[in-house]
Amino acid sequence: MSRIDDALRSRRPIYQLADPIVRLHHVVTRRDLARFEERRTREAWADAQPRFATHVLGPHFETIAREFTLRFATDETTGGRPATVAPAVLNDAAARTQHQLDVVARGRDRSGAETVLALGEAKHTKTKRTIADLRRLERIRELVAVRHTSARAAGLLLFSASGFDRNLNAEAHARGDVELIDLERMYTGD
Repeated sequence: MSRIDDALRSRRPIYQLADPIVRLHHVVTRRDLARFEERRTREAWADAQPRFATHVLGPHFETIAREFTLRFATDETTGGRPATVAPAVLNDAAARTQHQLDVVARGRDRSGAETVLALGEAKHTKTKRTIADLRRLERIRELVAVRHTSARAAGLLLFSASGFDRNLNAEAHARGDVELIDLERMYTGD
């Protein structure tokens, strides 16, 4: 079990199983142990695919996105050198919902004040990311800026295992505050 501090609220940790293999066991194998023991693995594995994608691949991809942001992203990508990168959970009172934010990169400005450099979403799905994902991230930036004014200038990072549709690509290329980061970019460098 790992404890990750919420990037935007103190004393509000986020807990998760740290090891993807342990997550796999709890989400896939243990949940359908009878079929696996009876060697009906194809059937069990087919039924487990959505759980595997949501509870194993997704969280692991989010961890890799945070690691990339902290260790390998350039200052141009994040708007500065991040001191910390962590997830956060935000309340949206107007929409009566919560938003999970996968990447919050924080750093310090020249005066030493803590700033929010970039906010990001990481999705490991089979569908390409769209403008709707960007709009959601813009809404989250507005919510963060209420308590952390430096977030108004925060960059928006969209991570995707399946790429981005042409409309999102076009908008991202026309703007200076949006970075699209696919698997190739994550694994070959910024």
